[in-house]
Amino acid sequence: HPGRSPRMMRSIDGGASWVLLPGLDACMTRNGAFRYTNVRGPTGIGTGKTGFSGYAQPTLVAFGIGDEYGRMLIAGAADAGIFLSLDAGASWRAVTDPFTPQRSGLPHIPRPLYAKVVAAQEGTWAFVGSQGRGLWSTFVPRGTAIRAAGC
Repeated sequence: HPGRSPRMMRSIDGGASWVLLPGLDACMTRNGAFRYTNVRGPTGIGTGKTGFSGYAQPTLVAFGIGDEYGRMLIAGAADAGIFLSLDAGASWRAVTDPFTPQRSGLPHIPRPLYAKVVAAQEGTWAFVGSQGRGLWSTFVPRGTAIRAAGC
């Protein structure tokens, strides 16, 4: 809807109904550190997309099928980084750090654009491709619990 901020939602019935994900909304802005939609910034990538009229934070959402969690969810934001849920979106955890990666030990992965989740016997792999920071991967061993660590 023009003039309104994006909102993150999920559906488990093919879009017949939707549930808001306020925890992921908070992650997408890093609790207000980034605007959900800015008005000045590169407008897209690729041939013919040379504008500078802004962009929204959400850049990707991916989910795993067949992993032990039922649905591992990964979400990415242009500036705020990458977020992981192991409980179908009830809680989210930041797995990158746009502010102090050298101190936290978490990489800063801006502009994540592509993701693939692969279930394996030992756990689940998540691969994320970004604009300018290459391919990133993480492994979540079976039995890993995610606390509502937030962003």
